[in-house]
Amino acid sequence: MNRIIREDVHSVIHGYGLDGKWEAFRDKTVLVTGGTSGFLAYFVYVLLELNRGRNLNCAVICMARNLEKAKAMYAGYLDDSHLKIYIHDILEPIAAHELKDADYIIHGAGIAGPRFYTGIPTKVLDTAYFGLRNIFEYARRTPAKPSLLYISSAAVYGDPLKEEGVGENDYGYIDPLTVRSIYGESKRICETMSLAYSIEYGLPVKIARFPNSFGPGVRLDKGSALADFLAAALKGEDIVMQSDGTAKREFLYFTDLVAGLFYVLLSGDTLQPYNIGSGLVYTMKEFAQTVRDVFKEKNIAVKILGSERPEDQGSPKIKRLSAARLSALGWSPHISLQEAVARFKMSAED
Repeated sequence: MNRIIREDVHSVIHGYGLDGKWEAFRDKTVLVTGGTSGFLAYFVYVLLELNRGRNLNCAVICMARNLEKAKAMYAGYLDDSHLKIYIHDILEPIAAHELKDADYIIHGAGIAGPRFYTGIPTKVLDTAYFGLRNIFEYARRTPAKPSLLYISSAAVYGDPLKEEGVGENDYGYIDPLTVRSIYGESKRICETMSLAYSIEYGLPVKIARFPNSFGPGVRLDKGSALADFLAAALKGEDIVMQSDGTAKREFLYFTDLVAGLFYVLLSGDTLQPYNIGSGLVYTMKEFAQTVRDVFKEKNIAVKILGSERPEDQGSPKIKRLSAARLSALGWSPHISLQEAVARFKMSAED
């Protein structure tokens, strides 16, 4: 873990008003799926650092598909008896004897990114639906039903009736025959599945939705404009925009996101979705210019082509989520866009 990530992890522990909630993890077992993705690694780091700082004796099961990637990501914790790296494909059922019963489950395993919606669209759908179903089947077999956090997306809103201050009930239209609907519709059916398992098996499912997020460890090959801009800057290449740059997006840094997830898990109501919205809304041109300015020593330029890629068709028109429901639990965002990009850069260079 480099210096920036360590600072981020400790800021989640100490800087977001969660101090009185960490005792909930004492002597518990937490399963995190998708544990090698950037923000979910933060989730695991927080729990392991809480063990070291507060002796919580919290067992953390990190589910991942790639052992080498998991070992590299958790190199500083491989001798920690509280961490178990569980190599498993979420598309396969979890055998009852394979895992200790979990008290909490954070389900974030999935495939997100425009490149995958055109490259492997059926796998995007399968991973969302069957992955969650396999987790639910594991959860319902446990004697004491675990508290489960399903990590959804702002994509469930489609094109809402309003574009600013979109609340948790402001659902809009999704055209099922656009590329972007592959992801949005998969998240919608998974939220409906959460309702079904809650009704039939009594599973206490909580739901979090959020916009574009990034930070150290964010995947840079997924084909989103955000990832492409950051990847270009790291390589010292010009930022090339495949649009006119006027589309507005909301951006969320990993610490704000992960702190919000902990609030939903520990204080949220069952089947009550919570937006984790930063309020940081910029045009894509402004985002690209911010990246350029942070990486100013590389002398890169922002080039606007003005054409729309096929994978961007049907992109939701949401500009800003309302996080009022989550704010009522005590959460608030801390990181500006400039600071977020700067921390991403410093982590990559550390």
